[in-house]
Amino acid sequence: MNETLAQIKQRKSVRVFEDRPIAPGVKQEIIGAALEPPPWR
Repeated sequence: MNETLAQIKQRKSVRVFEDRPIAPGVKQEIIGAALEPPPWR
């Protein structure tokens, strides 16, 4: 099987959150990365 397909099929969601603040700069970096479109290849 294609390695990419294998990784997609084996993925899982982990939702464990800690109750602590995120630095404003780090938060903006994460939001910025999430808003970027995927690269075209």
